[in-house]
Amino acid sequence: MTIKEIETLSGLPRANIRYYESEGLIAPKRAENGYREYSQADAEELLRVKLLRALGLHIDTIKSLAAGTLMLGDALDARLEELHAEQENLDAAGRVAAGLRQAHAEFSTLDAAGYLGELLAASQTALRQDVKPYVHAPVRRYIARSFDLLLCSLPWYLVLQAAGVDPKARLTSIWLSILGMVTMLVLEPLLLPTKRLPPPRGSCWTSHCRNFTHRPQAIRSTIPSP
Repeated sequence: MTIKEIETLSGLPRANIRYYESEGLIAPKRAENGYREYSQADAEELLRVKLLRALGLHIDTIKSLAAGTLMLGDALDARLEELHAEQENLDAAGRVAAGLRQAHAEFSTLDAAGYLGELLAASQTALRQDVKPYVHAPVRRYIARSFDLLLCSLPWYLVLQAAGVDPKARLTSIWLSILGMVTMLVLEPLLLPTKRLPPPRGSCWTSHCRNFTHRPQAIRSTIPSP
């Protein structure tokens, strides 16, 4: 069947069908003229994908199901847990919203702290934050801290050299390291972007640079996009 016929049969737009094909969920054959020829099996597969996507299963989960590396029961159990948590949050939000409406609350006089506390206590969840997950990388951390120390010690090295002091002398090297660490401790709080990023996580210089390039990622919708 043609792309138009399978669009009608599956109820999916052409863009979705092409996307599922690119993800390997269907593999239509090519006719001699180069056009795709969709089979009944492709149509049935698309209907299965459509159903599972409507239930909120992620496309990667569906790919695992199609590949046979994940059982449908396990995937549905995980989704039911997610739906249960989402329903609790919705119920709590509904109660708070109804309370606000009943109290004839106005934006300018809204007791946000009180209602927010009630919402969080009722739903037993915390607000989601758009932050990058912390990755434990001791080697990268060591390199970053060493780079910080090198940068902070470099000006003192040049000062000592200009003053005629041999920076390679053992005692001078010790003082050079101490001065570099003191400089780093002074500059680090000024260069770290926020208090939520403690110094041990990495370089203050690299963190300072990331502050200008990082933008929060949008919170994903409850119904994932195809």
